[in-house]
Amino acid sequence: MGYRLIVPYLRCFGTTRVLSPETLPISQQAVVGALPRFAQFCRDHAESIHVVLTRSEELGARLRGKRFDHVLCHADIHGANILVGEDGRIWLVDWDGPLLDPRERDLLFVVGSRIGRHVTPREEDLFFTGYGLTAIDAEALAYYRYERRIEDLGETGVRMVRDLHLSERAREAQAAATMAFFAPDGDFAVAEIVPRRVWPIPSPDPRLTPRCRDSVS
Repeated sequence: MGYRLIVPYLRCFGTTRVLSPETLPISQQAVVGALPRFAQFCRDHAESIHVVLTRSEELGARLRGKRFDHVLCHADIHGANILVGEDGRIWLVDWDGPLLDPRERDLLFVVGSRIGRHVTPREEDLFFTGYGLTAIDAEALAYYRYERRIEDLGETGVRMVRDLHLSERAREAQAAATMAFFAPDGDFAVAEIVPRRVWPIPSPDPRLTPRCRDSVS
């Protein structure tokens, strides 16, 4: 439920106070260009933002009624945090926010992930060949997808307002990437689409079938 921490910033975009130097430290460059356009975008999409927040809260409430195995989660496994050594070994870095959560908290970066770039079905299969036979809770995966992008939405606003060293080009790029979440085929539109829920496909030879890793119910 960490996204609640940034909800006030989202709501702030509904007023002109977000552009007031008396309320937040804003550079002279920030009050023109990308920031006011992003603020207007949030105002224009206020209903959509409300729908996303409401839906994520509904899913969160449903998940509280379920039982999950809580496992160690990195919570930010995107490509920039995965390094491959010269010896071929893989290193997972940037462990600044580990959590004990349902495994879907990390699997959102694998299953149909669009964070950084799209993960292909073949890449999903390769991952789960090593990870092991796993069942996905579609509602948990959808919740964490919503949570991630809601946090990104709020953090974009906060960074554009408070980061006095952010260039206008960087503001433009971050605003464009964030506004794309609301496109007809954007991340919010596909958050609850989970075509496959079990990986990998079990082998007909039981000797070759991976052991189930405490699949969620």
